[in-house]
Amino acid sequence: MLCLVLLLATPFLSFAHPTQVIMHSTAREKPSFPASYELFSPAFKQPDPPLVKAEFKCNWQQHAWSSSFSHISSGYLYHSTTHSKVRADATYDSFIESSLFDYTNTNGGNLVWNTLYTIEPSVSAAPKIWTGFVKPAWALFGEDTLAKSNAVFAGVVEDKWLGEVASWKIVYENSGSVTLYLDSSCTVAGYDFYDVTTRAGIANRFFNIEIGQIDARVFDFPKKE
Repeated sequence: MLCLVLLLATPFLSFAHPTQVIMHSTAREKPSFPASYELFSPAFKQPDPPLVKAEFKCNWQQHAWSSSFSHISSGYLYHSTTHSKVRADATYDSFIESSLFDYTNTNGGNLVWNTLYTIEPSVSAAPKIWTGFVKPAWALFGEDTLAKSNAVFAGVVEDKWLGEVASWKIVYENSGSVTLYLDSSCTVAGYDFYDVTTRAGIANRFFNIEIGQIDARVFDFPKKE
């Protein structure tokens, strides 16, 4: 069962750390990619998979769908390979949610330990906490993800939301096909995922990306009683 704990709102606390801010918008100048990246070009040569900037926080938009549902949501994301955790926050009609995927705690079925913190139908309601192993709605990409996955370069594409990005295709954790979109600084600007088990698709796009160490406090969740 695909657990699309799609999540939650803007962060509750702000933390100060040195970061590099990368702004993504359709109006920004296009990054420059070498001619060797262009498909159907005599100069084309499959580039070596680059290291990926894997410690970041950002705003996100996500569309998840299958033959039985279609769900569009947005929020804030913390992606940390240092802590092996991903936190996704989201708000939607009367819901405030925060979902934590702990990649230090997995089982043999590629399931990841998840803590889901929910407040609804109003901010005065008592929070609800759910825990359990799930197929994660958010992947954790390491710096060497592309090399380890024998990624195939899929060319420079013009994404409607991100502008010009380099695309790379991998099979993620033997569960489905992922296309990662990197800007010219090798920052993950989004990815598309297709789950072969549930026949569900997920498109993620990242905006206002801040590269830098994530404060461990953002991953502190209350314990389930």
